[in-house]
Amino acid sequence: MTGLPLRFVVAAAFFQGVALGEASESTPDTATAPADAQSKGIQADDRSSEDHPPSSPASVSLTSANFKELTKGKTVFIKFYAPWCPHCKELAPAWEELAKDWVDHPVGLVGEVDCTAEQSLCEEHDIEGLPTLLFGDPTGISSEMEQYAGDNSATKLRSFAKKTLAVPICSPANLDACDDVNRKEMLRFMTMSEEEIVGLIEEGEGKVAEAEEDFDRGFKEMQKKYDELSLRKEINVAKTKERIRTMRAVRTSRS
Repeated sequence: MTGLPLRFVVAAAFFQGVALGEASESTPDTATAPADAQSKGIQADDRSSEDHPPSSPASVSLTSANFKELTKGKTVFIKFYAPWCPHCKELAPAWEELAKDWVDHPVGLVGEVDCTAEQSLCEEHDIEGLPTLLFGDPTGISSEMEQYAGDNSATKLRSFAKKTLAVPICSPANLDACDDVNRKEMLRFMTMSEEEIVGLIEEGEGKVAEAEEDFDRGFKEMQKKYDELSLRKEINVAKTKERIRTMRAVRTSRS
């Protein structure tokens, strides 16, 4: 995922059960999968839809075509899954129960993305395991959604969603959720042209890269100095200990 904060928490081991492209007993023969699906590690499934568990009717089906429109200004909780994935099938009933609580909610949205049908969308969010649950506001200040790390039971999912999804996140679509500083800056950026915004983003990314390079350079210099001091200490300690052993040997010989 692009940079949980993100930069954020790792999902519970249960949700890491099936890695994209990892073979499993429930994974169909890759010979029937399209070449592009195999290259991305997401196995296509040639079995009939009757073999698949039904998708959660209450959970909003998100695609590359509707993702931006349906998630704009929303605090979302999204399941990235594949129909053949065993752990995804186990999660489906709890996810459906959760989704029913959030149908037509003005702020929160519970949705799902089928990674066999929407590979590009899953790659965009750096999905590496199935199922993966992300939450946040894709269009907010922290547009990189965070990964859910809790229990997969319906009770825990509903409790987490109740605390998280009902609260709007500061974004161009939710200015009322911003503090004074962020709101002022958001409004200033909203008056800028696309070219100006892109230029400022590139400038900011350049400053971040420069700061990281400066840190790396300073760290390497410190590491070099540390290694020199460490070696000098080891040599001096070894020489001193040798002298101590010699002096003790002399004392022993006098006894």
